Amino acid sequence: MKMPCAAPDPNARAGAGHQALALTPVSHVTGHGPRFEATGRAPWLELNFVAGVPAGRWISLTYASGLFDPLVRPVIRFIASTSTVDTPLPAALFGRGQWTGRVPDQTDRILISPTNRRGPFGFSIDSWRLRTRASVLYEATRGNPVPTAYAVGSRLLGWHEEARARLANAIGGLTLGQYHEWRSARLRSPDLDGIDKPTHDWTKGVHVRFVCYGWHLDRSAFEATLESLKAQIYPNWSLLLVDAPPSGRGAADATAPSLAEPGRLLRCAPDAPVDRFLDLVDGRAVIVAPITAGDVVPIGAAAALVEHAAACPQHDLFYADEDSVDAQGRFCDSRMKPDWSPIFNAETGYINRAIYVHHRRLRNLSNWTAAELGSANRLCRQFDGAGASEVIHIRRIGRTIPRPDLSVRETEFETGQCAVPTVKAPSPVTGMPWVSVIIPTRDQPDLLTACLEGIERSTDGRDIEVLIVDNGSRRRATVALLGQLKAKPGVRVVEAPGPFNFAALCNQAATVARAALLAFLNDDINILDHDWLAKLSPWTMRPDVGAVGPAMLYPSGRLQFAGTVIGAGGFAAHVNRGTDAKVPGYLRRLMVPHEVSAVTAACLLVEKWKFDAVCGFDATCFPVDLNDVDLCLRLKARGWQSLLVPTVKLEHLESATRKRTWRPRRRYALEHQAFRERWGAAIRDDPYFHPGLSLSSSRLALG
Repeated sequence: MKMPCAAPDPNARAGAGHQALALTPVSHVTGHGPRFEATGRAPWLELNFVAGVPAGRWISLTYASGLFDPLVRPVIRFIASTSTVDTPLPAALFGRGQWTGRVPDQTDRILISPTNRRGPFGFSIDSWRLRTRASVLYEATRGNPVPTAYAVGSRLLGWHEEARARLANAIGGLTLGQYHEWRSARLRSPDLDGIDKPTHDWTKGVHVRFVCYGWHLDRSAFEATLESLKAQIYPNWSLLLVDAPPSGRGAADATAPSLAEPGRLLRCAPDAPVDRFLDLVDGRAVIVAPITAGDVVPIGAAAALVEHAAACPQHDLFYADEDSVDAQGRFCDSRMKPDWSPIFNAETGYINRAIYVHHRRLRNLSNWTAAELGSANRLCRQFDGAGASEVIHIRRIGRTIPRPDLSVRETEFETGQCAVPTVKAPSPVTGMPWVSVIIPTRDQPDLLTACLEGIERSTDGRDIEVLIVDNGSRRRATVALLGQLKAKPGVRVVEAPGPFNFAALCNQAATVARAALLAFLNDDINILDHDWLAKLSPWTMRPDVGAVGPAMLYPSGRLQFAGTVIGAGGFAAHVNRGTDAKVPGYLRRLMVPHEVSAVTAACLLVEKWKFDAVCGFDATCFPVDLNDVDLCLRLKARGWQSLLVPTVKLEHLESATRKRTWRPRRRYALEHQAFRERWGAAIRDDPYFHPGLSLSSSRLALG
């Protein structure tokens, strides 16, 4: 692969292209488009290329999905006589999505699964075009030069499959700072007679009541809010203006605006009892939405809320995503939120302003006033203690907020504190250790010594046991060190010779561990935080938490690991590798404990009874790679959530005990295939990583 001398046109066609593609239902789907009906959780449509499937070629697709449908990543499937490859695509947050990738050699058919939910959905392939390799390389170099260089290097070494995979990943989306351009390229107007045709009857839909307190303080800002409400395509809404107290600031400018439709505009005193405004409206239930003067409600936000509420009539709590607009009218500061994360919300109030609460949830709050009803922070407390089955995340922008001074955040939502959970680690039974620290090792005496010294400095006066799992060490220095450790109180050496199988080594030690809490630790870990066990272990005792882990740093001090994203890199991977470990992170996630889909086994804590309940690591399917992710997902299936505590940081040399390889995909091919077969549904839809974000980029990027 040669680097182009001159910048080619990224949009240059190579033969046929730039045309719409017909879609034919294949399985679990009926209809002729652009509205279909999914009869199962894996509906598949076939892409009909007039000139034949472009096997071995790079292509770009532009596609559209229903603006009010639940947002999920489409999955494209390439079928050959000997293989099937599934690839998640970026979700169409603003109605339109774009993807560039290579069609594998010998592909006979291409299918696409636009959704993972039963029911009606909208989808179309608006255009496709062939791409030259030079134009793809140029695009990747502009966006991600380092991964592109690895792709070029892999190709020069003859590793074509690895080169293609790296180049495909390098194309991954724009940076967060390019949100305005990304949004503009994907934004489309609603088509209520076509792809966006409502699934439910809006004449019978819930009534959305926006409640604005302090509207009189900035009338020009309020006018922007009012105009956005007038533009809503969903008709059943009203606005409740909560007036200022008689002596309040701005009381002299409290003349309410007028709306043509009767009953659309309501007013009340701030101390008016809340139950006056929770009656049914024309027989329809009411959903309350606090709004701040100046906030803009996107044209389809109320419609998206109503469609989600109609699809989930038993739910009372909803929240949506947000963004901002600056003084130049550029959209910025996107807040693409994770699905319901109660621990994260308790720490930060990340659901922020775009929240909606069903009136039946508020019925028993007779002591509330109208002013409290208009407080997003007050309504946010209704989410405290709610489970995942009670809260719906609407993966759409529900509010655009005038850009604040980014150096002054709203402290009521972003505390930046790392609270210790109320539950404390119980004292061990007399004579029993507090934690069993399990360390697999083989012929790395220097690393093991440094790791053990760090553990010894961090026991906080409590009794722990260290189980060193020796995978057949032969070096004289290692044998001598292990002999010394066998005589040391609180340390046991578990002999486990044979081929390296990380999962089996950990399982073998867990069977003889004496403590109620297991801490799996790589021997190439340097303990930076002497309180790491004391800070991590209380979280494991929560009844809703399974695996717990810290953030990992490279020896350079930059971030290596801050949670695993399912689907990244095609399977599961870390994002934000190499970024500054001191930054707050997206939505301030690097400052507080929060839910993730998986943590790394380089340092993973879990209660022994929970570990045993899921039969530990899977040493058969995942002997070396992805065993930690598989464990966390099986714990989650039992109701135990994985948790990252990023304020605890350890240094990780990463795979120092194993040889590095340029070709990890081939080395772990069997494990990757097993992961796809077991967790295919999870790969397309990590609940804690918004589908509008890129799964391809090693840095956090837009999809």
